[in-house]
Amino acid sequence: MVAAPSPADPSRKHINAEKRREKQQASRERRKEQNKDKRQQQQQQQNQQQQQRQSRAHAPDGESEPDATAAVEAVPEAANDPVQAAEASQGAAEMKARQAEQAERRRVMAERAAALREATRREEEECAAAKAKEEAKARAEAAAAAKMRETQRKIAKAGSAYALLMEDEATDDDDGDGDDADEGSSSTDDTALVSGMEALAEAPFQGVPDEGLAKLYLDGDGILMNGDRMNGDRMNGDRMNGGGMRDASRSRVDDEATPLPGPADEAVVHWGSDKEDTAARRHLSCTAAAFSKKGEHKLHANEDRYTLISELNVELTKRPAAEASRAPAGSEPPSHGFYAVYDGHGGSECASYASSNLHLHLDDEEERWREEPAAALRAAFVRSELELRAEFERSGSNKSGTCALAALMRGHRLIVANLGDCRALLLRSQAHPQSVVQLTTDQRATEPAEHKRITSAGGHVVDGRVLGVLIPSRTLGDFPWKDREGGGAISSEPEVIEYAVQPEDKYLVIGSDGLFDVLSNKMIGRIVCKMGSSAQRVCNEIVKELKKKVTNDDVTILVIQFHAPEAPK
Repeated sequence: MVAAPSPADPSRKHINAEKRREKQQASRERRKEQNKDKRQQQQQQQNQQQQQRQSRAHAPDGESEPDATAAVEAVPEAANDPVQAAEASQGAAEMKARQAEQAERRRVMAERAAALREATRREEEECAAAKAKEEAKARAEAAAAAKMRETQRKIAKAGSAYALLMEDEATDDDDGDGDDADEGSSSTDDTALVSGMEALAEAPFQGVPDEGLAKLYLDGDGILMNGDRMNGDRMNGDRMNGGGMRDASRSRVDDEATPLPGPADEAVVHWGSDKEDTAARRHLSCTAAAFSKKGEHKLHANEDRYTLISELNVELTKRPAAEASRAPAGSEPPSHGFYAVYDGHGGSECASYASSNLHLHLDDEEERWREEPAAALRAAFVRSELELRAEFERSGSNKSGTCALAALMRGHRLIVANLGDCRALLLRSQAHPQSVVQLTTDQRATEPAEHKRITSAGGHVVDGRVLGVLIPSRTLGDFPWKDREGGGAISSEPEVIEYAVQPEDKYLVIGSDGLFDVLSNKMIGRIVCKMGSSAQRVCNEIVKELKKKVTNDDVTILVIQFHAPEAPK
Protein backbone atom coordinates (compact mmCIF):
# COMPACT_ATOMS: atom_id res chain seq x y z
CA MET A 1 0.00 0.00 0.00
CA VAL A 2 1.41 3.40 -1.10
CA ALA A 3 1.39 6.07 1.60
CA ALA A 4 -0.27 9.43 0.83
CA PRO A 5 2.09 12.38 0.49
CA SER A 6 2.35 14.51 3.56
CA PRO A 7 1.33 18.18 3.53
CA ALA A 8 4.94 19.04 3.76
CA ASP A 9 5.78 17.32 0.46
CA PRO A 10 7.91 19.69 -1.61
CA SER A 11 6.47 18.53 -4.93
CA ARG A 12 2.92 19.39 -3.83
CA LYS A 13 3.96 22.87 -2.77
CA HIS A 14 5.56 23.46 -6.16
CA ILE A 15 2.37 22.45 -7.99
CA ASN A 16 0.20 24.79 -5.91
CA ALA A 17 2.56 27.72 -6.45
CA GLU A 18 2.48 27.17 -10.20
CA LYS A 19 -1.33 27.21 -10.22
CA ARG A 20 -1.47 30.44 -8.22
CA ARG A 21 0.98 32.13 -10.59
CA GLU A 22 -1.06 31.05 -13.57
CA LYS A 23 -4.27 32.38 -12.02
CA GLN A 24 -2.60 35.69 -11.12
CA GLN A 25 -1.17 36.00 -14.62
CA ALA A 26 -4.56 35.35 -16.16
CA SER A 27 -6.18 37.88 -13.87
CA ARG A 28 -3.58 40.49 -14.82
CA GLU A 29 -4.15 39.82 -18.48
CA ARG A 30 -7.90 40.25 -18.07
CA ARG A 31 -7.44 43.53 -16.20
CA LYS A 32 -5.09 44.79 -18.87
CA GLU A 33 -7.63 44.01 -21.54
CA GLN A 34 -10.39 45.66 -19.56
CA ASN A 35 -8.28 48.75 -18.92
CA LYS A 36 -7.33 48.88 -22.57
CA ASP A 37 -10.96 48.68 -23.60
CA LYS A 38 -11.87 51.36 -21.06
CA ARG A 39 -9.15 53.67 -22.32
CA GLN A 40 -10.31 53.17 -25.86
CA GLN A 41 -13.88 53.91 -24.83
CA GLN A 42 -12.83 57.05 -22.94
CA GLN A 43 -10.78 58.16 -25.93
CA GLN A 44 -13.79 57.64 -28.15
CA GLN A 45 -15.96 59.68 -25.76
CA GLN A 46 -13.39 62.45 -25.70
CA ASN A 47 -13.24 62.46 -29.47
CA GLN A 48 -17.01 62.60 -29.63
CA GLN A 49 -17.11 65.50 -27.14
CA GLN A 50 -14.47 67.34 -29.16
CA GLN A 51 -16.52 66.79 -32.30
CA GLN A 52 -19.64 68.03 -30.51
CA ARG A 53 -17.88 71.21 -29.39
CA GLN A 54 -16.59 71.82 -32.87
CA SER A 55 -20.03 71.19 -34.35
CA ARG A 56 -21.62 73.62 -31.85
CA ALA A 57 -19.03 76.26 -32.73
CA HIS A 58 -19.74 75.91 -36.45
CA ALA A 59 -23.42 75.05 -36.30
CA PRO A 60 -25.79 77.65 -37.85
CA ASP A 61 -28.35 79.49 -35.70
CA GLY A 62 -31.22 77.38 -34.55
CA GLU A 63 -29.38 74.04 -34.98
CA SER A 64 -29.67 71.99 -31.86
CA GLU A 65 -26.64 70.78 -29.98
CA PRO A 66 -25.85 67.10 -29.55
CA ASP A 67 -26.69 65.91 -26.10
CA ALA A 68 -25.56 63.09 -23.89
CA THR A 69 -28.00 60.68 -25.62
CA ALA A 70 -26.04 61.08 -28.84
CA ALA A 71 -22.90 60.14 -26.96
CA VAL A 72 -24.56 56.93 -25.83
CA GLU A 73 -25.78 56.15 -29.37
CA ALA A 74 -22.30 56.83 -30.71
CA VAL A 75 -20.82 54.01 -28.65
CA PRO A 76 -19.98 51.16 -31.02
CA GLU A 77 -22.60 48.50 -30.99
CA ALA A 78 -19.85 45.96 -30.94
CA ALA A 79 -19.24 46.79 -27.29
CA ASN A 80 -21.65 44.21 -26.03
CA ASP A 81 -19.71 43.46 -22.90
CA PRO A 82 -22.00 44.24 -19.88
CA VAL A 83 -19.14 45.90 -18.01
CA GLN A 84 -18.31 48.17 -20.93
CA ALA A 85 -22.00 48.95 -21.50
CA ALA A 86 -22.41 49.95 -17.86
CA GLU A 87 -19.29 52.08 -17.97
CA ALA A 88 -20.47 53.76 -21.16
CA SER A 89 -23.86 54.47 -19.66
CA GLN A 90 -22.26 55.89 -16.54
CA GLY A 91 -19.94 58.10 -18.60
CA ALA A 92 -22.87 59.42 -20.60
CA ALA A 93 -24.77 60.22 -17.40
CA GLU A 94 -21.76 62.00 -15.98
CA MET A 95 -21.33 63.99 -19.17
CA LYS A 96 -24.99 64.95 -19.09
CA ALA A 97 -24.68 66.04 -15.46
CA ARG A 98 -21.62 68.12 -16.30
CA GLN A 99 -23.46 69.78 -19.14
CA ALA A 100 -26.38 70.60 -16.85
CA GLU A 101 -23.99 71.96 -14.22
CA GLN A 102 -22.21 74.11 -16.79
CA ALA A 103 -25.52 75.44 -18.08
CA GLU A 104 -26.62 76.34 -14.52
CA ARG A 105 -23.27 78.01 -13.87
CA ARG A 106 -23.60 80.07 -17.05
CA ARG A 107 -27.12 81.11 -16.02
CA VAL A 108 -25.99 82.16 -12.53
CA MET A 109 -23.05 84.11 -13.94
CA ALA A 110 -25.32 85.87 -16.41
CA GLU A 111 -27.71 86.86 -13.60
CA ARG A 112 -24.82 88.14 -11.47
CA ALA A 113 -23.44 90.16 -14.37
CA ALA A 114 -26.87 91.69 -14.98
CA ALA A 115 -27.25 92.53 -11.28
CA LEU A 116 -23.78 94.08 -11.23
CA ARG A 117 -24.56 96.22 -14.25
CA GLU A 118 -27.81 97.37 -12.62
CA ALA A 119 -26.05 98.20 -9.34
CA THR A 120 -23.36 100.11 -11.21
CA ARG A 121 -26.00 102.05 -13.10
CA ARG A 122 -27.85 102.98 -9.90
CA GLU A 123 -24.61 104.01 -8.20
CA GLU A 124 -23.70 106.22 -11.13
CA GLU A 125 -27.15 107.82 -11.03
CA GLU A 126 -26.88 108.40 -7.25
CA CYS A 127 -23.40 109.90 -7.64
CA ALA A 128 -24.65 112.20 -10.38
CA ALA A 129 -27.63 113.26 -8.24
CA ALA A 130 -25.40 113.86 -5.19
CA LYS A 131 -22.98 115.89 -7.29
CA ALA A 132 -25.81 117.97 -8.70
CA LYS A 133 -27.14 118.53 -5.16
CA GLU A 134 -23.72 119.60 -3.89
CA GLU A 135 -23.29 121.97 -6.82
CA ALA A 136 -26.72 123.46 -6.15
CA LYS A 137 -25.87 123.84 -2.46
CA ALA A 138 -22.54 125.47 -3.31
CA ARG A 139 -24.29 127.89 -5.67
CA ALA A 140 -26.86 128.73 -2.98
CA GLU A 141 -24.14 129.30 -0.39
CA ALA A 142 -22.16 131.45 -2.81
CA ALA A 143 -25.28 133.48 -3.55
CA ALA A 144 -26.00 133.87 0.18
CA ALA A 145 -22.41 134.92 0.85
CA ALA A 146 -22.54 137.43 -1.97
CA LYS A 147 -25.82 138.80 -0.63
CA MET A 148 -24.34 139.10 2.86
CA ARG A 149 -21.27 140.91 1.52
CA GLU A 150 -23.49 143.30 -0.37
CA THR A 151 -25.52 143.92 2.80
CA GLN A 152 -22.35 144.60 4.78
CA ARG A 153 -21.16 146.97 2.07
CA LYS A 154 -24.44 148.89 2.17
CA ILE A 155 -24.33 149.05 5.98
CA ALA A 156 -20.75 150.32 5.92
CA LYS A 157 -21.70 152.90 3.31
CA ALA A 158 -24.85 154.09 5.08
CA GLY A 159 -23.48 153.88 8.61
CA SER A 160 -24.53 151.68 11.52
CA ALA A 161 -24.43 151.83 15.29
CA TYR A 162 -23.77 148.12 15.59
CA ALA A 163 -20.85 145.76 15.51
CA LEU A 164 -20.09 143.87 12.31
CA LEU A 165 -18.85 140.31 12.13
CA MET A 166 -15.12 139.83 11.79
CA GLU A 167 -13.49 137.51 9.29
CA ASP A 168 -12.87 133.81 9.95
CA GLU A 169 -11.29 132.66 13.19
CA ALA A 170 -8.07 131.94 11.33
CA THR A 171 -7.39 135.69 11.30
CA ASP A 172 -8.15 136.19 15.03
CA ASP A 173 -5.72 138.31 16.98
CA ASP A 174 -4.93 135.38 19.27
CA ASP A 175 -1.48 136.67 20.04
CA GLY A 176 -3.11 139.46 22.03
CA ASP A 177 -1.17 142.21 20.32
CA GLY A 178 -4.32 144.22 19.76
CA ASP A 179 -3.46 144.73 16.11
CA ASP A 180 -6.78 144.16 14.42
CA ALA A 181 -6.07 146.36 11.41
CA ASP A 182 -5.69 143.33 9.12
CA GLU A 183 -8.11 141.03 10.89
CA GLY A 184 -11.40 142.06 9.36
CA SER A 185 -12.86 143.94 12.32
CA SER A 186 -15.38 146.64 11.50
CA SER A 187 -16.50 149.66 13.43
CA THR A 188 -18.88 152.38 12.22
CA ASP A 189 -20.65 155.44 13.58
CA ASP A 190 -24.32 155.96 14.38
CA THR A 191 -25.91 157.35 11.20
CA ALA A 192 -28.69 156.60 8.76
CA LEU A 193 -30.33 153.18 8.54
CA VAL A 194 -29.72 150.87 5.64
CA SER A 195 -32.27 151.42 2.91
CA GLY A 196 -34.12 148.50 1.42
CA MET A 197 -33.89 146.21 4.50
CA GLU A 198 -37.41 146.66 5.78
CA ALA A 199 -38.58 143.77 3.62
CA LEU A 200 -36.08 141.47 5.27
CA ALA A 201 -37.03 142.69 8.69
CA GLU A 202 -40.73 141.99 8.12
CA ALA A 203 -40.11 138.27 7.41
CA PRO A 204 -41.68 136.06 10.14
CA PHE A 205 -39.63 133.82 12.39
CA GLN A 206 -38.72 130.72 10.39
CA GLY A 207 -36.51 128.84 12.84
CA VAL A 208 -32.84 128.00 12.51
CA PRO A 209 -30.79 130.04 9.99
CA ASP A 210 -28.63 128.49 7.30
CA GLU A 211 -25.49 126.87 8.67
CA GLY A 212 -21.92 127.75 7.92
CA LEU A 213 -22.39 131.40 6.96
CA ALA A 214 -22.20 134.57 8.97
CA LYS A 215 -25.71 135.89 9.54
CA LEU A 216 -27.05 139.37 10.10
CA TYR A 217 -30.10 139.48 12.34
CA LEU A 218 -32.27 142.51 11.66
CA ASP A 219 -34.81 144.20 13.82
CA GLY A 220 -38.03 145.76 12.59
CA ASP A 221 -36.21 148.71 11.03
CA GLY A 222 -33.43 146.77 9.35
CA ILE A 223 -30.69 147.55 11.87
CA LEU A 224 -27.87 145.09 12.35
CA MET A 225 -28.03 143.92 15.93
CA ASN A 226 -26.12 140.70 16.26
CA GLY A 227 -24.24 138.08 14.32
CA ASP A 228 -23.21 134.49 14.62
CA ARG A 229 -21.09 132.04 12.70
CA MET A 230 -20.87 128.33 13.18
CA ASN A 231 -17.17 127.98 13.84
CA GLY A 232 -15.58 130.45 16.20
CA ASP A 233 -16.24 133.80 14.59
CA ARG A 234 -16.02 137.06 16.50
CA MET A 235 -17.93 140.29 16.48
CA ASN A 236 -15.94 143.40 17.33
CA GLY A 237 -18.08 146.04 19.00
CA ASP A 238 -18.13 149.73 18.18
CA ARG A 239 -17.60 152.31 20.82
CA MET A 240 -20.75 151.56 22.81
CA ASN A 241 -22.97 153.66 25.00
CA GLY A 242 -24.02 151.37 27.84
CA GLY A 243 -27.15 151.71 29.88
CA GLY A 244 -28.86 149.99 32.77
CA MET A 245 -32.12 149.28 34.51
CA ARG A 246 -33.79 148.26 37.79
CA ASP A 247 -35.69 145.18 38.87
CA ALA A 248 -38.99 144.74 40.68
CA SER A 249 -37.82 141.52 42.39
CA ARG A 250 -34.01 141.48 42.35
CA SER A 251 -30.94 140.76 44.41
CA ARG A 252 -28.73 143.82 44.61
CA VAL A 253 -24.93 143.52 44.42
CA ASP A 254 -23.05 146.34 46.14
CA ASP A 255 -25.65 148.78 44.82
CA GLU A 256 -24.98 151.34 47.48
CA ALA A 257 -21.18 151.13 47.33
CA THR A 258 -20.40 154.52 45.80
CA PRO A 259 -23.27 156.91 45.00
CA LEU A 260 -22.66 158.61 41.70
CA PRO A 261 -23.56 162.30 41.49
CA GLY A 262 -26.08 163.37 38.88
CA PRO A 263 -27.36 166.67 37.61
CA ALA A 264 -29.54 168.79 39.82
CA ASP A 265 -33.15 167.59 39.80
CA GLU A 266 -34.53 171.06 39.30
CA ALA A 267 -32.39 171.61 36.16
CA VAL A 268 -33.37 168.43 34.32
CA VAL A 269 -36.65 166.98 33.06
CA HIS A 270 -36.26 163.31 33.88
CA TRP A 271 -37.33 160.66 31.42
CA GLY A 272 -38.19 157.85 33.84
CA SER A 273 -36.33 155.88 36.49
CA ASP A 274 -33.37 158.23 36.16
CA LYS A 275 -35.28 160.66 38.41
CA GLU A 276 -34.73 158.41 41.43
CA ASP A 277 -31.76 156.37 40.23
CA THR A 278 -28.62 158.49 40.04
CA ALA A 279 -26.67 155.60 38.45
CA ALA A 280 -29.03 155.65 35.48
CA ARG A 281 -28.47 159.34 34.78
CA ARG A 282 -24.81 159.25 33.78
CA HIS A 283 -23.53 158.00 30.48
CA LEU A 284 -21.07 155.07 30.61
CA SER A 285 -18.94 154.44 27.54
CA CYS A 286 -18.27 150.80 26.66
CA THR A 287 -16.62 148.66 24.01
CA ALA A 288 -17.38 145.00 23.41
CA ALA A 289 -16.08 141.92 21.64
CA ALA A 290 -17.50 138.44 21.08
CA PHE A 291 -16.37 134.93 20.23
CA SER A 292 -18.47 131.85 19.44
CA LYS A 293 -17.47 128.37 18.30
CA LYS A 294 -18.94 124.89 17.90
CA GLY A 295 -17.88 122.25 20.40
CA GLU A 296 -15.44 119.52 19.40
CA HIS A 297 -18.14 117.12 18.27
CA LYS A 298 -19.95 116.20 15.06
CA LEU A 299 -23.45 115.98 16.49
CA HIS A 300 -24.77 119.34 15.29
CA ALA A 301 -23.78 122.82 14.25
CA ASN A 302 -23.18 125.62 16.75
CA GLU A 303 -26.46 126.16 18.63
CA ASP A 304 -25.31 129.26 20.56
CA ARG A 305 -26.39 132.77 19.58
CA TYR A 306 -25.58 136.22 20.98
CA THR A 307 -26.62 139.87 20.70
CA LEU A 308 -24.51 143.03 20.97
CA ILE A 309 -26.34 146.35 20.72
CA SER A 310 -24.61 149.62 21.53
CA GLU A 311 -27.57 151.96 20.99
CA LEU A 312 -30.75 150.22 22.06
CA ASN A 313 -32.62 153.52 21.93
CA VAL A 314 -32.20 153.60 18.14
CA GLU A 315 -33.83 150.22 17.67
CA LEU A 316 -36.69 150.83 20.08
CA THR A 317 -37.64 154.28 18.79
CA LYS A 318 -37.20 153.79 15.04
CA ARG A 319 -39.12 150.58 14.54
CA PRO A 320 -42.03 150.96 12.09
CA ALA A 321 -44.47 149.77 14.74
CA ALA A 322 -43.17 152.06 17.47
CA GLU A 323 -45.81 154.36 18.93
CA ALA A 324 -45.26 157.99 19.73
CA SER A 325 -43.47 158.34 23.03
CA ARG A 326 -45.48 159.52 26.04
CA ALA A 327 -42.36 160.54 27.95
CA PRO A 328 -42.36 163.95 29.67
CA ALA A 329 -41.87 166.81 27.26
CA GLY A 330 -38.27 167.93 27.04
CA SER A 331 -36.88 164.71 28.53
CA GLU A 332 -34.23 162.53 26.89
CA PRO A 333 -33.90 158.79 27.51
CA PRO A 334 -30.72 157.64 29.21
CA SER A 335 -28.21 155.68 27.17
CA HIS A 336 -29.03 151.97 26.85
CA GLY A 337 -26.97 148.96 25.81
CA PHE A 338 -28.01 145.33 25.49
CA TYR A 339 -25.70 142.30 25.57
CA ALA A 340 -26.98 138.72 25.67
CA VAL A 341 -25.90 135.09 25.25
CA TYR A 342 -28.38 132.38 24.26
CA ASP A 343 -27.17 128.80 24.78
CA GLY A 344 -29.44 126.64 22.61
CA HIS A 345 -29.98 122.90 22.91
CA GLY A 346 -31.95 120.42 20.83
CA GLY A 347 -31.58 122.81 17.90
CA SER A 348 -30.92 126.53 17.48
CA GLU A 349 -34.43 127.76 16.64
CA CYS A 350 -35.27 129.14 20.10
CA ALA A 351 -31.82 130.71 20.51
CA SER A 352 -32.04 132.35 17.08
CA TYR A 353 -35.52 133.72 17.79
CA ALA A 354 -34.56 135.10 21.22
CA SER A 355 -31.38 136.76 19.90
CA SER A 356 -33.43 138.57 17.25
CA ASN A 357 -36.55 139.46 19.24
CA LEU A 358 -36.30 139.38 23.04
CA HIS A 359 -34.87 142.90 23.43
CA LEU A 360 -37.57 144.31 21.14
CA HIS A 361 -40.19 143.52 23.79
CA LEU A 362 -38.58 145.75 26.43
CA ASP A 363 -40.80 148.72 25.62
CA ASP A 364 -44.03 146.81 24.93
CA GLU A 365 -45.44 148.89 27.79
CA GLU A 366 -43.72 152.25 27.63
CA GLU A 367 -44.45 153.44 31.16
CA ARG A 368 -43.11 150.23 32.66
CA TRP A 369 -40.03 150.49 30.44
CA ARG A 370 -39.36 154.07 31.56
CA GLU A 371 -40.11 153.65 35.27
CA GLU A 372 -39.35 149.96 36.00
CA PRO A 373 -36.81 148.72 33.49
CA ALA A 374 -36.05 145.50 35.41
CA ALA A 375 -39.73 144.58 35.35
CA ALA A 376 -39.71 145.35 31.63
CA LEU A 377 -36.77 142.99 31.14
CA ARG A 378 -38.58 140.25 33.03
CA ALA A 379 -41.71 140.88 30.93
CA ALA A 380 -39.63 140.57 27.74
CA PHE A 381 -38.68 137.04 28.80
CA VAL A 382 -42.35 136.23 29.44
CA ARG A 383 -43.41 137.62 26.05
CA SER A 384 -40.68 135.67 24.25
CA GLU A 385 -41.79 132.43 25.94
CA LEU A 386 -45.39 133.09 24.86
CA GLU A 387 -44.40 133.72 21.26
CA LEU A 388 -42.24 130.59 21.17
CA ARG A 389 -45.18 128.64 22.60
CA ALA A 390 -47.49 129.99 19.90
CA GLU A 391 -44.99 129.02 17.21
CA PHE A 392 -44.67 125.51 18.69
CA GLU A 393 -48.44 125.00 18.86
CA ARG A 394 -48.86 126.33 15.33
CA SER A 395 -46.24 124.19 13.60
CA GLY A 396 -44.99 121.70 16.20
CA SER A 397 -41.59 121.82 14.50
CA ASN A 398 -39.61 123.89 17.00
CA LYS A 399 -38.82 121.44 19.81
CA SER A 400 -35.60 123.14 20.89
CA GLY A 401 -34.87 125.21 23.98
CA THR A 402 -32.35 127.78 25.13
CA CYS A 403 -30.75 129.20 28.23
CA ALA A 404 -30.54 133.00 28.21
CA LEU A 405 -28.48 135.65 29.99
CA ALA A 406 -29.24 139.25 29.10
CA ALA A 407 -27.41 142.30 30.45
CA LEU A 408 -29.18 145.65 30.07
CA MET A 409 -27.42 148.91 30.92
CA ARG A 410 -29.07 152.24 31.62
CA GLY A 411 -26.27 154.68 32.24
CA HIS A 412 -24.22 153.09 35.05
CA ARG A 413 -27.16 150.89 36.11
CA LEU A 414 -26.52 147.26 35.12
CA ILE A 415 -29.45 144.81 35.10
CA VAL A 416 -28.77 141.12 34.48
CA ALA A 417 -31.55 138.58 33.84
CA ASN A 418 -30.46 134.94 33.90
CA LEU A 419 -32.37 131.85 32.77
CA GLY A 420 -30.36 128.62 32.92
CA ASP A 421 -26.65 128.01 33.39
CA CYS A 422 -25.00 130.85 31.46
CA ARG A 423 -22.87 133.05 33.72
CA ALA A 424 -21.87 136.72 34.14
CA LEU A 425 -18.64 137.78 35.84
CA LEU A 426 -17.67 141.29 36.98
CA LEU A 427 -13.88 141.76 36.89
CA ARG A 428 -11.75 144.38 38.61
CA SER A 429 -8.02 144.92 39.02
CA GLN A 430 -5.87 142.30 40.78
CA ALA A 431 -5.32 144.67 43.69
CA HIS A 432 -9.03 144.74 44.55
CA PRO A 433 -10.01 142.43 47.46
CA GLN A 434 -12.85 141.08 45.29
CA SER A 435 -11.29 141.03 41.85
CA VAL A 436 -13.82 138.52 40.45
CA VAL A 437 -17.54 138.65 41.30
CA GLN A 438 -20.05 136.15 39.90
CA LEU A 439 -23.24 138.14 39.38
CA THR A 440 -25.50 135.19 38.49
CA THR A 441 -26.40 131.78 39.88
CA ASP A 442 -26.10 128.66 37.76
CA GLN A 443 -29.67 127.38 37.56
CA ARG A 444 -29.12 123.64 37.37
CA ALA A 445 -31.00 120.74 38.85
CA THR A 446 -27.98 119.92 41.01
CA GLU A 447 -28.18 123.25 42.86
CA PRO A 448 -29.93 122.75 46.24
CA ALA A 449 -32.27 125.74 45.84
CA GLU A 450 -33.28 124.67 42.33
CA HIS A 451 -33.69 121.05 43.40
CA LYS A 452 -36.08 122.15 46.13
CA ARG A 453 -38.03 124.35 43.73
CA ILE A 454 -38.32 121.52 41.18
CA THR A 455 -39.66 118.99 43.68
CA SER A 456 -42.06 121.58 45.13
CA ALA A 457 -43.43 122.18 41.61
CA GLY A 458 -44.17 118.47 41.12
CA GLY A 459 -41.07 117.60 39.13
CA HIS A 460 -38.23 115.24 39.90
CA VAL A 461 -34.47 115.05 39.34
CA VAL A 462 -32.77 111.95 37.91
CA ASP A 463 -28.98 111.80 37.53
CA GLY A 464 -28.74 115.56 38.01
CA ARG A 465 -31.29 116.32 35.25
CA VAL A 466 -34.82 117.67 35.45
CA LEU A 467 -37.17 114.79 34.52
CA GLY A 468 -33.98 112.88 33.74
CA VAL A 469 -33.51 115.04 30.60
CA LEU A 470 -32.41 118.67 31.10
CA ILE A 471 -29.36 119.86 33.04
CA PRO A 472 -30.52 123.51 33.18
CA SER A 473 -33.64 123.85 35.30
CA ARG A 474 -34.90 127.10 33.69
CA THR A 475 -35.15 127.64 29.93
CA LEU A 476 -37.06 129.26 27.10
CA GLY A 477 -38.81 126.72 24.86
CA ASP A 478 -38.40 122.97 25.57
CA PHE A 479 -42.17 122.59 25.24
CA PRO A 480 -42.15 118.80 24.62
CA TRP A 481 -40.68 118.45 28.12
CA LYS A 482 -42.67 121.24 29.76
CA ASP A 483 -45.90 119.61 28.53
CA ARG A 484 -45.10 116.32 30.25
CA GLU A 485 -46.25 115.39 33.73
CA GLY A 486 -44.07 117.37 36.13
CA GLY A 487 -42.77 119.52 33.27
CA GLY A 488 -44.05 122.67 34.98
CA ALA A 489 -40.93 122.44 37.13
CA ILE A 490 -38.91 123.66 34.13
CA SER A 491 -39.38 127.38 34.72
CA SER A 492 -39.12 130.26 32.25
CA GLU A 493 -38.91 132.93 34.97
CA PRO A 494 -35.46 134.56 35.05
CA GLU A 495 -33.46 135.57 38.09
CA VAL A 496 -32.80 139.32 37.89
CA ILE A 497 -30.05 141.24 39.68
CA GLU A 498 -29.18 144.93 39.70
CA TYR A 499 -25.81 146.61 40.10
CA ALA A 500 -24.43 150.17 39.89
CA VAL A 501 -21.15 150.07 37.95
CA GLN A 502 -18.30 151.56 40.01
CA PRO A 503 -15.04 153.21 38.87
CA GLU A 504 -13.00 150.12 39.87
CA ASP A 505 -15.07 147.82 37.64
CA LYS A 506 -13.17 147.05 34.44
CA TYR A 507 -14.92 144.30 32.49
CA LEU A 508 -18.13 142.29 32.30
CA VAL A 509 -17.66 138.76 30.91
CA ILE A 510 -20.75 136.82 29.82
CA GLY A 511 -20.44 133.23 28.65
CA SER A 512 -22.34 130.04 27.94
CA ASP A 513 -21.72 127.07 30.22
CA GLY A 514 -19.29 125.61 27.66
CA LEU A 515 -16.81 128.33 28.71
CA PHE A 516 -17.09 127.78 32.44
CA ASP A 517 -17.01 123.99 32.13
CA VAL A 518 -13.33 124.28 31.16
CA LEU A 519 -12.25 127.65 32.63
CA SER A 520 -13.10 128.50 36.22
CA ASN A 521 -13.86 132.01 37.50
CA LYS A 522 -10.42 132.08 39.10
CA MET A 523 -8.65 131.15 35.85
CA ILE A 524 -10.52 133.85 33.93
CA GLY A 525 -9.70 136.34 36.69
CA ARG A 526 -5.97 135.52 36.41
CA ILE A 527 -6.14 136.24 32.68
CA VAL A 528 -8.29 139.38 32.72
CA CYS A 529 -7.71 141.23 35.98
CA LYS A 530 -4.06 141.96 35.19
CA MET A 531 -5.01 143.48 31.83
CA GLY A 532 -5.98 147.01 30.95
CA SER A 533 -6.35 146.37 27.26
CA SER A 534 -9.30 146.58 24.90
CA ALA A 535 -12.25 144.24 25.06
CA GLN A 536 -10.98 142.53 21.89
CA ARG A 537 -7.56 141.75 23.37
CA VAL A 538 -9.14 140.46 26.57
CA CYS A 539 -11.42 138.25 24.51
CA ASN A 540 -8.41 137.02 22.51
CA GLU A 541 -6.54 136.06 25.69
CA ILE A 542 -9.51 134.08 27.01
CA VAL A 543 -9.84 132.31 23.65
CA LYS A 544 -6.12 131.52 23.64
CA GLU A 545 -6.47 129.78 27.01
CA LEU A 546 -9.70 128.12 25.87
CA LYS A 547 -7.96 126.51 22.90
CA LYS A 548 -5.67 124.62 25.27
CA LYS A 549 -8.71 122.74 26.62
CA VAL A 550 -11.03 120.14 25.16
CA THR A 551 -14.43 121.81 24.79
CA ASN A 552 -17.15 119.36 23.80
CA ASP A 553 -19.89 121.95 24.33
CA ASP A 554 -20.49 125.03 22.17
CA VAL A 555 -18.77 128.12 23.60
CA THR A 556 -19.80 131.78 23.38
CA ILE A 557 -17.99 134.67 25.09
CA LEU A 558 -18.91 138.35 25.35
CA VAL A 559 -16.47 140.84 26.87
CA ILE A 560 -17.78 144.33 27.71
CA GLN A 561 -15.21 146.91 28.80
CA PHE A 562 -16.27 149.82 31.05
CA HIS A 563 -14.37 153.02 30.33
CA ALA A 564 -13.65 155.82 32.78
CA PRO A 565 -16.90 157.59 33.69
CA GLU A 566 -17.51 161.10 32.52
CA ALA A 567 -17.29 164.04 34.84
CA PRO A 568 -20.65 165.14 36.26
CA LYS A 569 -22.57 167.58 34.08
